[in-house]
Amino acid sequence: MTSSLPRSAQKDFERAVSLFQQGRLATAEGLCGELFARFPGDAEIAHLAGVLAARMGKPGLAVERLGRSVRLEPARPRALAAFGFALDSSGRVEEARRAFQAAVRLDPEFSEAYNGLGIACYRLGLLDEALASFSRALALAPESVETRINAARALQQVGRVEGAASLYREALQRSAGRADALSVISEGLQQAGDLESAAHAFEQLLALVPDDAQARGQYALVLDALGRAGEARRQIDRALAAPVLAPGLHNARGVLHLNRGEWAQGADAFRMAMDAEPDNSGARVNLALALRRMGRREEARAEMSAAQARGNLDAAALSRLATMHGDDGRS
Repeated sequence: MTSSLPRSAQKDFERAVSLFQQGRLATAEGLCGELFARFPGDAEIAHLAGVLAARMGKPGLAVERLGRSVRLEPARPRALAAFGFALDSSGRVEEARRAFQAAVRLDPEFSEAYNGLGIACYRLGLLDEALASFSRALALAPESVETRINAARALQQVGRVEGAASLYREALQRSAGRADALSVISEGLQQAGDLESAAHAFEQLLALVPDDAQARGQYALVLDALGRAGEARRQIDRALAAPVLAPGLHNARGVLHLNRGEWAQGADAFRMAMDAEPDNSGARVNLALALRRMGRREEARAEMSAAQARGNLDAAALSRLATMHGDDGRS
């Protein structure tokens, strides 16, 4: 433990903790990294050094340091949970799951570890286990925005759309001033079909980050679906005027054209979207639909087949694909 360190090293460790609390992560990580090299048998130094490495976007280094902490003192739930998050960031999801399971066995009231366990189970496709873990995490920490968002995603995955929308709305009420959370919530509500709430979420997000052209393009689609076509057009025009265009913006513009029956303009927009993102299967489906409506059925069939072959279709693209399969060819 740090109490056994030389006095000068204890002071350095305390300074690293203080720097961490002040948000001066780079300086804290450098100092704690030096301490880790000098005192490899100190579990507390290894824990903090690992957490700092994770915060600095160094998951491999975080795994090394936190793994050392856990090996030195296996009964530290917080070190185990931090180790789990580092493993998850490194793509070692099954190992992460085992680390979170060990953490909650040691501390059954550890909400963050239950949230981490839910994330790992979700990534592994163990959706019932994920939902149970998120439920336990929320029972222990009912104000957690992150856990609500994670649980909403899992509910969407199993088709419980209303439950997902409810959780997103609850998260929205707790996310004032948090652009990171609002970005996920707004898209989640849009996908769940709660367009009024999605519009409110996008409005809050864009008040914080007005230059987010991607969000503005999605907001335009929500407004258009709500029948507010004039506002939608203004939002898409503003997004297109941004210095750097978001990759999905031309696809959003094309959808607005599709919704107005402007097939040729929509096709042009979707081609521009595919030029920017060749693997954008959603834009390819939309292009196929525009071509079908223009009577160019062979080209439409080729684009549709290419989109299906590429996969990665979102819910909107799948819906449009179903429309095409059921289309009798009349425009």
